[in-house]
Amino acid sequence: MKRDATILLSFAALLGAGYLVCPVGAAADAWADYQAAKQKALAPLQADYDRIIAARKDDPAVQKCRERVGLVDEVALRVLAALDALDAASAAGVAAAALTDPDGVKPVDRGSGGPPVCGALCLLAEYGGAFVDELPPSAIPQDERAALREYVSTGLKAAALSVAERGRIVHLTVAAEDGTRQVVWLVAILPLLGTSDGEWTQDETESLPEWVRRPSGLAALEGLALQAHRPLTASVFSQHVDDEKEGAPSGAVRYLQAKGREARASRDFAAAVQCFRAGASVAEKAGDESGALACLCQLAETLSVSGDHAAGAAHVAATMARHPDSPEYGRLVVLRMKYLYRAEDLGNLWQEAQAAREEERCQQVLPELLYVSWLTARRLNRQEAAGACSDEFLKRFPEHPWCADMYFHSALVACVSGDSGEMERLFGLVRERFPRSEASEDVKRIGERLLLLDKARKQDLMVHWRNPPPL
Repeated sequence: MKRDATILLSFAALLGAGYLVCPVGAAADAWADYQAAKQKALAPLQADYDRIIAARKDDPAVQKCRERVGLVDEVALRVLAALDALDAASAAGVAAAALTDPDGVKPVDRGSGGPPVCGALCLLAEYGGAFVDELPPSAIPQDERAALREYVSTGLKAAALSVAERGRIVHLTVAAEDGTRQVVWLVAILPLLGTSDGEWTQDETESLPEWVRRPSGLAALEGLALQAHRPLTASVFSQHVDDEKEGAPSGAVRYLQAKGREARASRDFAAAVQCFRAGASVAEKAGDESGALACLCQLAETLSVSGDHAAGAAHVAATMARHPDSPEYGRLVVLRMKYLYRAEDLGNLWQEAQAAREEERCQQVLPELLYVSWLTARRLNRQEAAGACSDEFLKRFPEHPWCADMYFHSALVACVSGDSGEMERLFGLVRERFPRSEASEDVKRIGERLLLLDKARKQDLMVHWRNPPPL
């Protein structure tokens, strides 16, 4: 009773402060309908619940349960307030976007002096996880713990249904697309709070009201889940939109990869990491090692693109440790070296490249290992080692396109040392054997300019070409 009185007083305060500008009767009716629906649903469980909390009021599990019961009312109250604010805005011709923060992550003071309006993303951020953790350990019997969980779960579902009914009415009156999207988001708050990402299933989606499960509503919920960093939940909504009823893991993995790439392209790196990590988890559970590795590599690339090349390299190392027998192990080695090179960690890069060259499982990427070793030796000013790497590469892979880079660099060295004959010979190899390479275009330009330069000017020109290209 004390809790109900507090909430009713809070609701009245919101109305009195101008937080809700819709008619008082409609707002009060919505709250009364909510209380009545919740009490009806909980009636069969109420006696056992009252008995348990009276007998074990100091038990941590009981205290946590009572806290969650109060949170259900608290969240419902705030969702109803947001719905009524949207309804009032529609009636007044105010854009729905004016009622919530553009990023949806913090409440917005409407300037009335009353409490601010919270949008769906704000509420999810504040209450996310409040209902999904297991009750704390305690001495109460398992049957009583089960009764407490059922009471909270039943109350949460009843609250969600009652709020959804209010949302349905507001949905009919809010004409703007942004307003209808926000109504759908708000109606989904209580159901989403009952699960963590990865636990939401198509059964939960089917339990949503029919008007929410329309394609436009599911597309809106997909967007909400992505913005709330719940990519696995978003994939379930997406499967409904695409009418993919079987929910094949490969489809979910492809979806999460696509959304991760979209987030990375828009520089939302946190969301991209969430998507790729979720995709890897789904693939691993399905026994899809190839899909898991693809997601993990994309995650590493996201870390590197965000500027943290060392983190990308470390992530690849962890992936290699988890998949030591993968057919793609050699590719992972090369990917790690790519990020070490970007991070300027040349010492470790050189050591790892030399060790990998001796490993049987890395022989499929030996050209990459030799090329990276050649680049790194040059950067470390180990000219003898660089020469040995290029000699081995040219001998073992004479038709590889990267030979053009090595011939080109050797020609520049010959030019700087004054050996124009060797320079012309190597430039000729580039032109004849690799005419479509970038090095061939460089040879053409340099040849034209060298006709007009003396030896001293040649040396100045070559400075521009001494540093190796980035990977």
